[in-house]
Amino acid sequence: YEFWSRGEMPDLFFKLLDEIKANLPIDAKRVTLTGNDLGGNGVWALGLRQPGTFAALAPVAGYAAYPFAVPDNICDLKDMPVWAFHGKRDPYVPVEVEQALVDALNACGGKAKITISPDMKQDVPLKVYADPALYEWLMGQEK
Repeated sequence: YEFWSRGEMPDLFFKLLDEIKANLPIDAKRVTLTGNDLGGNGVWALGLRQPGTFAALAPVAGYAAYPFAVPDNICDLKDMPVWAFHGKRDPYVPVEVEQALVDALNACGGKAKITISPDMKQDVPLKVYADPALYEWLMGQEK
């Protein structure tokens, strides 16, 4: 449950990202991060680790910590556009977990929103990643 925040994983991720940006024609002002489930955890964990790195975050069925909690540093993302997605019937990560992250972020002046799919469980990424609106939103974000 904490793969993206444990050990050397965050440092390895950011090292790889730096190598990609150094060797490919990447617009550093438009680097965004999305992921589903454990990857959704990575979006929150890595975004909180280096908030200035990304132009936007789009966690799907995500959570920031396990056991599920809102991290003390959630307000570090208050200037980060966040669009979270969750299935209301997710049996592993309750929708209330991600809703609490969005609510806490907005309580400190954040720019977060959440889309909840009422009839979906863990199949929500099939809907999210097939929708061009996500990509249009991500491409519209810039640091």
